[in-house]
Amino acid sequence: MKRSLVLFAAFVGLAAPRAAAQCTPGPHSGTITADQTWCAADSPHVLTGDVTVALGVTLTIEAGSTVKPAVITVQGHLAAVGTAANPITFTTDGSGWESLRFSGGTGLLRYVDVLKAGWNAPGIVVTNVAAPGVAFEHCNLGPGNRGMTITESVVSITDSKLEAFASFTGAYPIVVAGAASRLTLGNDTFLGNAWNRIVLESGAMTGANFTLASQDGLEAYVLGGGYEIPAGRVATFGPGTTVIPSGRLTVRGRLVTSGSEAAPTVIGSGGDWEGIFFEGGTGLLSHARLLNAGHNSQGITVRNVAVPGVVLDHASLEQQSQGIAVVDSALTVRDSSIETTGTGVFAIAVSGATSVLAVSGTAFSGTDDVARRILIAAGAMTNADFTLASQDGLEAYVLGGGYEIPAGRVATFGPGTTVIPSGR
Repeated sequence: MKRSLVLFAAFVGLAAPRAAAQCTPGPHSGTITADQTWCAADSPHVLTGDVTVALGVTLTIEAGSTVKPAVITVQGHLAAVGTAANPITFTTDGSGWESLRFSGGTGLLRYVDVLKAGWNAPGIVVTNVAAPGVAFEHCNLGPGNRGMTITESVVSITDSKLEAFASFTGAYPIVVAGAASRLTLGNDTFLGNAWNRIVLESGAMTGANFTLASQDGLEAYVLGGGYEIPAGRVATFGPGTTVIPSGRLTVRGRLVTSGSEAAPTVIGSGGDWEGIFFEGGTGLLSHARLLNAGHNSQGITVRNVAVPGVVLDHASLEQQSQGIAVVDSALTVRDSSIETTGTGVFAIAVSGATSVLAVSGTAFSGTDDVARRILIAAGAMTNADFTLASQDGLEAYVLGGGYEIPAGRVATFGPGTTVIPSGR
């Protein structure tokens, strides 16, 4: 008898429709105040009004589900985990729906297609979301979206596609703002957008070290006007990455380009920009190409930068770039090329007694009278012994008027070197 009761209880337990009781069918609207699961069997999940996932609440969307939203705001957590065979789809039967908004809430979206998002607003909005943030994995963001904005938030996008934002003129796939923001990309594809570019507004992502990595189809990262890398921070521009500053790029921390011969890092584009200003900050520009750098200024300015200073290694200044200015700083240029096109602009101009200049294996070119010359201003480099060495295409070192080699210092003019004093 006892055994019969156990078997009966087991049968009742197996027969009870517990999974079905966990599903919340549509239509949906209003604020979700307790955990919910939207199941594929109830698709499509139609939102008849805005839906908010409250703080501390998780909305789970089952693989294979289709959601037809207006606005979804996540203050808690969104778990939308599909599979390659059964993705989750956010879409509409009309021309578009408003947006998926993470307002302090986190999210994991895996194998999710977000389509036609961004009616009168960006399609995905992430605001004030701390780590672990919002993760997009194996997602299709578009076609038909109006882009993503990230403000003071942590976002990762991996193995995903951002496609066809072209219907919205001027829409960038991603715009990042806020020092606390972090954007991590990996193995993503940008395709058919109005601009296959990512915008980092001035100050964005500067709360920690960061790396800008190349992605398939991504043309460039655009830095907002007056962008600064603050003291104590390291910004790395990866191999094959193009970065376009809007105006000047100021470095008070450290700038590293980790390009290679096959995949150099490119800074600049077809238009003029002010240049890179190292204001106390150091740099290693390895396998980097600077294009059109130096609008009303030198292409690179190095001011008050102590050893190790700024190093150009297999780097080039080209396409209307305007030389280098060194003021009380350490500059090393090796195995590089400097093309200077401005009228009356020296390839390198050095001033300040504490400046240190080391040039080796570097080619100089340009058509102006001084484009292939280095200016050593009066008093420059006199705090230590120094050597002036010949370089391919370098016509001469020009010493500023009244240049003096002070007592206790040794200046060496190397073989094949031409030195032109201005006066005595």
